[in-house]
Amino acid sequence: MHRNYFTLLHAQGELQRALEGGILEGIHSQAEGEMTLSCTTAGGEPIELVIFTRSPQVSLFTRHGHHRKKSNSATLWNEVAEMKIRAVAMHPRDRELCISLGDGHTLAIQVFAAKTAVLLLSPDGRVQRTFGKETVPPHPDIPGEDKPSIAVGLQQLAGSPELFYRHIQRNAESGRDPGAGLPGFDRALGRELLRRAGGDISIENLFLQFSALALELLNPTPHLPVSASGTPKFSILACPVAGGQAAESVLEGLRAYSTATLRRMNTEGKMKEVQGAIETRLKKIRTELEAMDPKALEELGATHETFGHLLIASLYRERTDPSSITVGNIFREGTPSLTIPLQPELSLQQNAARYFRKAAKARSSMEGMETRRAELERQEATIGKELLRSMEPGNPHEAARFKRELEQQPWASVLQSGKGNKNSATPFRTIRISDTATLFIGRNALNNDLLTFKHAKPDDIWLHARGASGSHCVLRGSGPDHTDEILKAASIAAWHSSAKHSSLVPVIQTLKKHVRRGRNLPAGQVVVESERVFFVRPSKDGSQQNP
Repeated sequence: MHRNYFTLLHAQGELQRALEGGILEGIHSQAEGEMTLSCTTAGGEPIELVIFTRSPQVSLFTRHGHHRKKSNSATLWNEVAEMKIRAVAMHPRDRELCISLGDGHTLAIQVFAAKTAVLLLSPDGRVQRTFGKETVPPHPDIPGEDKPSIAVGLQQLAGSPELFYRHIQRNAESGRDPGAGLPGFDRALGRELLRRAGGDISIENLFLQFSALALELLNPTPHLPVSASGTPKFSILACPVAGGQAAESVLEGLRAYSTATLRRMNTEGKMKEVQGAIETRLKKIRTELEAMDPKALEELGATHETFGHLLIASLYRERTDPSSITVGNIFREGTPSLTIPLQPELSLQQNAARYFRKAAKARSSMEGMETRRAELERQEATIGKELLRSMEPGNPHEAARFKRELEQQPWASVLQSGKGNKNSATPFRTIRISDTATLFIGRNALNNDLLTFKHAKPDDIWLHARGASGSHCVLRGSGPDHTDEILKAASIAAWHSSAKHSSLVPVIQTLKKHVRRGRNLPAGQVVVESERVFFVRPSKDGSQQNP
């Protein structure tokens, strides 16, 4: 009910008592869609009226003191600074608060269903400035034209069964809900009226419930009701159940509600970032799982094995074509002959050995693929649970703690690349190895060169798969005696190499100061001195156990 007419009507009365005769010290904005009126009451107490124009979840509230920050704050509408506040009025038939200033200017605060707008009106009623979505401002002094204000209209209907019956009859004739068109009633109040009526929607019962509801609207009981979902709510109606947070005034209730709502919005913003990172990781895992085809790899290995045996069986034959040979398939009688591609510079025996090596590599890759599949499926299940946890309500501190916990997980490197991360601006892949150690991974030959000779420091640990092409990897924040961190980084370095499908990969480890450019070597190729070699299992995130 924070945008309801009657909430604003009572807030206007409280603002009138607080601000009349005071001074509008100035207007500023500290966030997008947020305006703050800094005032001093007639008694000399500082007070701020904070207005939100973009979020339907909050509208306005007051707080004691002046809280303007020295940075990230913009001054607005200097022409009305240090003006005396004559009065705070409420439009009789619309949700508009008007603050009248000493020189004749007026601040019109329009609080509509979804958004809020603030307009600066000249003494003759013209719009001079706007903040938020602009609308045509009804002037608070427009004559009633024989139409009573919303508050008076509500009192008249609540005190006259005849007027109420006529209203209900007109609604029935036009096919409208019973609560439609009641003074100051929005859809929420219309639903509340029907809820209180229960199954009995006779005119007599509706009038009885409406009269009680009108009395509560005109005599507010501001509080924050208990919500099963944890979403903050505000109401001025009598609290039907025990619990909730009572407020001494409507402005105090709006402040408590707005504070709780802004805290929840902050939490949801933090968790939305985390959820996006988790969903990104899940998508990558599922894409990799879908790309795995162990059956195709098994068939390829079997084909290479067959080619090797057939070549061994054909060593006696004379080669007529250096690039291929056609032989009968002695393993499957009655099938067509097979044409086997050859390396022209190799003999038949050498070509056979080459196919046997390919078959062995395929078998090894199958083992690695099955291990990787099991690890990815385990990660998928774990991350799915974390995604569900991230959707649970909480406060900003819990959200920040949850994010920190996730960042410690080996698969959560994607969370490290968000806004504010010191390494997010680097052109390299980065993976957090521990609380203090970060692994930088080159993307290509030129990027490898940049990483090793421009970015890396002399005592950073440098890693690269031995005897295979791949990424240069630089481990920063660790030391030569931190074997667990080095092995984890080495597994990732092995993954980012051409030997990633092997079961074990030798990885060079040395300090960057022992790596130099070789004469006439292309970008990315280096000379390594004083190296140490680890045999590790390739792992995309370092989660594989090493021998």
